[in-house]
Amino acid sequence: MLQETWNTFPRQIVQKINGLLDQAQPNRLKAFHLYKMCKTENLWDKSFSEFSFLLEDFYHTHPAERSKSQMDQFLNRPMDWRSFETVNLTFRTAEIHFSEIRDIASWAHHMLRLHYEKTSPVASVETLSKTIFDLTHPGTGEKEQNIDFEDFCDAWKKAADKLYGKKFEAEHQQILLELRNLNQILESRALELPRHMLNRIYLTQTEIDWVERTLEAVMAGLSMPRYPLSKGPTKPRLIDLLKWLTLWEISKDVKAPAVQAKIEKLRSHIQTECTDLLETCRR
Repeated sequence: MLQETWNTFPRQIVQKINGLLDQAQPNRLKAFHLYKMCKTENLWDKSFSEFSFLLEDFYHTHPAERSKSQMDQFLNRPMDWRSFETVNLTFRTAEIHFSEIRDIASWAHHMLRLHYEKTSPVASVETLSKTIFDLTHPGTGEKEQNIDFEDFCDAWKKAADKLYGKKFEAEHQQILLELRNLNQILESRALELPRHMLNRIYLTQTEIDWVERTLEAVMAGLSMPRYPLSKGPTKPRLIDLLKWLTLWEISKDVKAPAVQAKIEKLRSHIQTECTDLLETCRR
């Protein structure tokens, strides 16, 4: 069991770091920005203190379950979809507590200590805490979400260099080499997964609502629902689904016998894709 856990260390460390956003609250600047936006759009007429309680309840919900309707019920009137897009948090706008960073660093240190028996100072809780702190508190122009393993390795190297210079560089390079090899193995195995697992995505509540409405519309022969966000979908499978829907919308009322079979095949494809998305892509 310990060896299996070690073999997935690269995957687990980035999952733990990115997972800090799941239950994070907005930092004070982001909270005030949302408050001013709601005041300007006449969505809120009470104090910032009361608005902060609203945000606390909203962000206690997992990101995949946060919906516009959930936010709307607290406001004076429904929020515009463009405004709702701004509620998403990144490491630049989230408040990440040092205790949470320390917990991840302690876990990583423990795994490294068990594997190597005696670890270098570059694998100390302090060094790893600085690494994770730097990743979750990005500077101007630095990555602010979707941290990957190479991001972690780069930040770890920079943190160690700042703390120790080149004193432990050889040991650190050896550790990084082994971990990068582990990560490469994990990525190679992922490429061997069945297509539907390889293409698995996670849907937000907004995306789930749209796919559900799409499935209902196609099964009932109704007009396709408008995608709720102005910029359109960004996930490849949803982009493809919207393309198929557009084609179906154009052709669904065509009565010519020669194209009926193609229309039915298109409807069946959309129905299958929607069902698969709803069954496999929820968190």
